[in-house]
Amino acid sequence: MEFHYKSSNQIQSKIRPSFDLKAKKNMAKSYDYSIIKPAFNKEIQITGQTIFLVSGILMEVIVVINIIWSCVSTFDCSIFWPTVSYLACFRGHDRLFNFTMAFYAFITGLFFITAHVHFFKIYTPRLKLFYTLLSAGIVLAFPFISMIDEGNSSHVVPLEKIHYWIMIGFICGVLAWIYMSLLCINAISIPKENLIWKDFLLKYLAIGFAILLVNLYEYKYAYTEQANWFTNQNVEAACEWMVISMTVFLPFIYSLVFPSVRLRVKVG
Repeated sequence: MEFHYKSSNQIQSKIRPSFDLKAKKNMAKSYDYSIIKPAFNKEIQITGQTIFLVSGILMEVIVVINIIWSCVSTFDCSIFWPTVSYLACFRGHDRLFNFTMAFYAFITGLFFITAHVHFFKIYTPRLKLFYTLLSAGIVLAFPFISMIDEGNSSHVVPLEKIHYWIMIGFICGVLAWIYMSLLCINAISIPKENLIWKDFLLKYLAIGFAILLVNLYEYKYAYTEQANWFTNQNVEAACEWMVISMTVFLPFIYSLVFPSVRLRVKVG
């Protein structure tokens, strides 16, 4: 009888599977890492109400900062209150003013697009064309007005004489858009839970229109011999501040009336 001795290394070589280097590389390539990889394919939904609310707050903060800055560095606000448009004539303040106007032009354009979704369902082809041209004109007017306000500080370009009528034309365009929007709101179906915001919108517009009329009156007579305790430059500035504050939140108020429009953004 013969006994063959086998070393422990020989025994272990039979127990353990042998892998060559090429097999190990192929196995590493085919390994599934999906268990340890996080999933980034997510969809974020942003409502139009959120966009308009955040943008309104941001613009309001910029306007307030500009006014406070002017009171600290440029004017004695215990005597004189500057209007926002007047601040565009001063270096530094004009940059904040121009940024606010350009940013609000973008937000207004976005708001007009969301309103387009609801209004175009009932507009005739002519009204669609008029609405498109009117909306485009309003959006383009914002940066144009900011340049005019800044140009008023230059004696070379006498824009002050035509500034009043340019603003009147712009205001008439905005009021025409608001009138068309109210006609459409009365014609389209509004969810029952949004009807309370429709009444709020009407009151909001009525108050804003009343303050606007006072502002225009102050703009015309505050610097004349008719100036008094009510008709003066400080009342004009206060009215303008209120009109601007109500205007920056107007897209948000409108969005509360319409059915919510959602913007979907995919991450990853």
